[in-house]
Amino acid sequence: MNERSDPLDSGQLALKTLKRLHGKALELVPDLKFDGDFDKDGLVVCYYARLVELTGGMLAAMDKEIVSAAEVLFRSFLESYVDFCNSNERPDYLFYLAVKYDDHWKKIITTAKNGNEFFASIAKANNIEERLRQHTENLEWAKKEGFTSLSVKERFVMAGLEKEYSSIYLWCCTETHGDLQAMKKHHMEHSGDQWELLLYRGVVSGSFLPNAIMATNALFKATEKIHARLGSNVEARLKPLKDEWTGVTELIKGQA
Repeated sequence: MNERSDPLDSGQLALKTLKRLHGKALELVPDLKFDGDFDKDGLVVCYYARLVELTGGMLAAMDKEIVSAAEVLFRSFLESYVDFCNSNERPDYLFYLAVKYDDHWKKIITTAKNGNEFFASIAKANNIEERLRQHTENLEWAKKEGFTSLSVKERFVMAGLEKEYSSIYLWCCTETHGDLQAMKKHHMEHSGDQWELLLYRGVVSGSFLPNAIMATNALFKATEKIHARLGSNVEARLKPLKDEWTGVTELIKGQA
């Protein structure tokens, strides 16, 4: 009779698959051939590269049992996955991103001109007035064409991931913002009638398992989509690992 794994074992199993997928994704990077046009394929490729790097960061943090850092990286991973999906499906997504970019730099230049000491070098730039004018004109054009700076929720909704936003994303935001829940989860443990300080606590009762599952599924989908987009023909090289992951997910579902 086979013994069933506990949540911690399943979490480690999911992380092991994610680590292998990260390695496979890196192995397949040389197959990503595109014409160097940023607007056409470059942006999507950049978001895919970011997903791969953030995965590597999460895995490195988990190896060192710095789970608080892994949680923060996972939130960035989710946002990058949403941007990957939107840029892959919508050629005009770049214009929505440009609004945020121009608005960001308009605020920075304005703050610099107002004498903020941290932006002193920007204030001294010879072309600061021209840059401010250009960003302002870009924003006026975008408004006229109907492009706005999207909120995080709007980006998730556009990607068809509203449920993920309302659940796993909002949950992991508590880790990023350092909420009370995160402080108790990572840095305190109740012992009798007192709290004890903890550092580098590691995984608590498989708590990173949902993140590992989501990250693995997302990286699989992103890897398949980017190579399909660029005609890399890597399906056969991905299939053994994907079949293995299917077995892992069935095991996890069985213990739920």
